[in-house]
Amino acid sequence: MLGQHRPIQRRRPRGRADEDQLVAGMFALEGQYARYGCRRTAALLRDTGWLVKQKQIERLWRREGKRQVIGTAILDLIRYKIARFVTVDNIDAHRANG
Repeated sequence: MLGQHRPIQRRRPRGRADEDQLVAGMFALEGQYARYGCRRTAALLRDTGWLVKQKQIERLWRREGKRQVIGTAILDLIRYKIARFVTVDNIDAHRANG
């Protein structure tokens, strides 16, 4: 059709018919495994019989206002860098004082 913008002709996503049950399953797994991210949650849902992809779980997490959980390896690295910075800072302060 001429004279219409492209977004008018685009199909809008419908979502799943059983999306509420899927979200309830996500929250149940989150209660058991609080530190798991969306990839592991999607794998657990697939193990229980759901046909889901990781992107679906990411989209539902964003819609429900959930944040991604930072992995423990990244947290350990952050703690190490903070501890190293603090000790280097203390050494510099000690050298300046005497």
